Amino acid sequence: MSWFKIISAFLTQDGSVRGLKTMQTISLNDTQTNFGVFLDLAQHEPVRVMRNNRVIGFVVSADDYEAMREFYAQRLQHQLDETAEAASRAGLTPEILDTLLADES
Repeated sequence: MSWFKIISAFLTQDGSVRGLKTMQTISLNDTQTNFGVFLDLAQHEPVRVMRNNRVIGFVVSADDYEAMREFYAQRLQHQLDETAEAASRAGLTPEILDTLLADES
């Protein structure tokens, strides 16, 4: 099963995670007038930012951001490894790949 399918199974349509408490939501205006409080809140949990009843962004702590970057980097590497294995099983060699990439037609 792909990572995307696994993650999608836990997400609802609004982007929240099934089984977890509701994410904090704050209006764009409130983020501007109470920026310090907003940043403090984001250190403990992700905060959804709304404007005109639409989600316009999310703010997370630096630690959460780095964890997400690491997760997606690992997911990408896993996908690249699977693709390389499948290409190898199908007979794609470095020489054939070089030929395909050199073809400008």
